Amino acid sequence: MSQAVEVFRALGALAGRRLRRWGDRWSAWMAARRARPAAPTGGALDPLETGDPERARLLAREAALFRGAAPAAGAVSPFSARAPSPEWSRELADFGWLDDALAGVRRDRASLRGWVYDWLKRGGGGADVWRADVAGRRLGALACAWPALRAGATPEQARRLALSLDAHVAHVARRMRAAPHGLGRLEAAAGLVAGAAAIDGRDRELRAGLRALGAAAEALIDGDGGLETRNPADLARAVALLGWVAEIAGRRGEAFEPHAAGALARAAPALRAVVLGDGGLARFHGAGPAADALADPALARAAAAPAHGARGLRRDAAMGFARLSAGRAALIVDAGPPPPTGVAGASALALEFAVGRERVFGAIGPGAAFGAAWAAAARATAAHSAVEVADVSSSRLGPAGFAARVRGRRFRAPPPTVSVERARDEIGQWLRGEHDGYLARFGAVVSRRLLLAHDGRDLRGEDTLSCPDAAARRRFDAAARRAGGALPFLVRFHLAPEVSARLEGGAVVVVAPSGAEWRLRAAGAGLRLEESASLDDRTARRRESTQIVLAGAARDYWGRVAWALEQTAPEPARRRRPAAAQA
Repeated sequence: MSQAVEVFRALGALAGRRLRRWGDRWSAWMAARRARPAAPTGGALDPLETGDPERARLLAREAALFRGAAPAAGAVSPFSARAPSPEWSRELADFGWLDDALAGVRRDRASLRGWVYDWLKRGGGGADVWRADVAGRRLGALACAWPALRAGATPEQARRLALSLDAHVAHVARRMRAAPHGLGRLEAAAGLVAGAAAIDGRDRELRAGLRALGAAAEALIDGDGGLETRNPADLARAVALLGWVAEIAGRRGEAFEPHAAGALARAAPALRAVVLGDGGLARFHGAGPAADALADPALARAAAAPAHGARGLRRDAAMGFARLSAGRAALIVDAGPPPPTGVAGASALALEFAVGRERVFGAIGPGAAFGAAWAAAARATAAHSAVEVADVSSSRLGPAGFAARVRGRRFRAPPPTVSVERARDEIGQWLRGEHDGYLARFGAVVSRRLLLAHDGRDLRGEDTLSCPDAAARRRFDAAARRAGGALPFLVRFHLAPEVSARLEGGAVVVVAPSGAEWRLRAAGAGLRLEESASLDDRTARRRESTQIVLAGAARDYWGRVAWALEQTAPEPARRRRPAAAQA
């Protein structure tokens, strides 16, 4: 697509964004003028997410850290500070931190409760504070925290809170169809349902929210239970929202919308396919540790929701990911092309591997919270456990210009084809994948063949480069000449930060925190250890890690690296200490 077309689309998106922002502000102003103090229904609502008391302590006592940024020191509350970024402002304004506040100790709860009343006193503000999905998330958080916020509030503070809740319900009911397509409309509808369920006499808005939720879920979740973004974190949030609303509707005696129930029945098995043994999500296409806490509660709520269609199915493929499971081991492979989003990764045929509750290797994680340089680096093929040819990613990023700032920096040349085949025999489970992300530039097709033994203690792989036709061979010849006679390629395995590795006897010994040991051997490649990183998008913490790198070269239109990861020492049995030692 030409740069001119991208700029034209960006201009259209910017104009639409500004028009929507004007409509949001007008709607919020009208809702505030007409608001009357809301009366509670009397029943408390459970929050969408289980709060983290340590996170509450970090927010209240150290800094309002969102998206890896914090306001300048000295502000009375974060709402009185200059916002470091629009993303920081939106995350502060959606009040998701209230779930953490409810789980915190008394001192931290009081501090974060003060943020709420400071925001109410100021009357809100900011670029997207009244966008329907942001307002919906804030409404849901306020509705769940309402009883705790009223405790210890002055009469004037309690009145402001009641007025704000009433205004929020009216505003979100009016503007939820103007929320961003996809997950945004689901969040707006879910927030409306929660807010209306907490306020007496809002049955009409409650039912409107349930209908809107059904329409949004039907549009968002495809027939296989996946999302267009292919982001496991987005899928986890969608399942969490649907299960949460099903729980709220059941407590209020309302029927859960059939389209929403059907979407939940499709999405829950798909979510199970991208969850590893530690309960966290695979780190593909923008998913990071920030969403890990959603997965288990989301699946629990989905299991308790009203059934509509098949449920409880085991999925070995979902949303373009293929999963192999054996013994305590789980392997997830990105078996589809990258989605058209500004956070997608060049991760064709990349893999993540975990044993029990311990991750062995995967990707470095999302880099958006760490600045533009890390945001781009974390999307590269080199940031995944994948095959990288000639130090180039399998998908090329578009330019970082005006269009990228408005619509996100998208891939310009993703692989046209990513295909996967599966099989099972007496040895174990097989997966063979192929992608042509390097065909146009280097004339090479990448193939990856994987075998996971039935006991989960042996993982074997073979990565090859080949040229399918005469035109590809001509491109390969030109690339090989530029590289000195052979086309270099690397096979990378990024280890989890808790996992250590050492070179020993021509192999790499990988040691998990539990003490379990694995040995990785390779043929057809040099083997070395290099530095890596692990990016935590919840705390904006970058941890040092290690990667195993297999260096191969393709000659005469062919290159091959074979490798094997075998468990050599199991996790030591935990011994119970004698009573005397315990004393």
